[in-house]
Formats: sequence, structure tokens, C-alpha cells
Amino acid sequence: MNPWLLADEILLERMDDPTRARVLMLMLGLVILGGTLILFVAIGARWVRKQAQRKAASNRPPIEDKWYARPLVEPLPRNEPEDRDEQ
Repeated sequence: MNPWLLADEILLERMDDPTRARVLMLMLGLVILGGTLILFVAIGARWVRKQAQRKAASNRPPIEDKWYARPLVEPLPRNEPEDRDEQ
């Protein structure tokens, strides 16, 4: 069993005043630090949600390239015979 649970006094009450003040201030600092971290996460999440909902503005006109209509490989030139009537 935990000897602190069987004690007549709480551990903080057994400490001298400067040590008790130091421990309490340390715990208060941890609570404030945790609250600050939670606040930063909430503000960051709100900012990310706003950025995700915002449409990206484009300063360029759309490109009319029609890349899908061009062949991937240029066709080879045909060797068409010259006019045979002239021979």
C-alpha cells in the first residue's frame, strides 16, 4: 500500500512553507502551460478550417492547351509515291 495514503497528513501539509509554495507554483505553471497549449491548438484548428474552406484565387487565365487532343507520338511522315502518270 501507498504510505502516503496511510499518513495522517497530506504531503503538502508536511512540507515547509518555501517548498510548499514552490511545488504549488510549479503545479500552477503546468496547468497554465496546458491551458495555453490547448488554446493554441484550438486557434490553429480554426485557422486550418478557414483555409480549407477558402477558394484559391487564380491570377492566371486558364490555359487552353488541349493536351488530350494531341497524339502522344508524332506520326511518321508517309512516303507517298510521286505522280506515276509523269513517268
